[in-house]
Amino acid sequence: MSESDGDADSRTYRTFCRLGVAETTPSKSTLAANIKALRAETLERVHRLILSLAKASGVEKRSRETAGTFSGQPRSSPIT
Repeated sequence: MSESDGDADSRTYRTFCRLGVAETTPSKSTLAANIKALRAETLERVHRLILSLAKASGVEKRSRETAGTFSGQPRSSPIT
């Protein structure tokens, strides 16, 4: 990753988290450790909540079966 890629990642992260330029951000290792601490079930619930909000606002239009897949193909083993 070049320095400019890192700068772009930092800007994207700050925008996503609504952090100002003067605010400190967590290191990559801190973010990775916190994400790793989340259970798969928790991430799935967050994912489903975001999708339901996106569908309700008209942003997401894909069906439930294909939502969350990169290929647009249904998951081989659905998560319940």
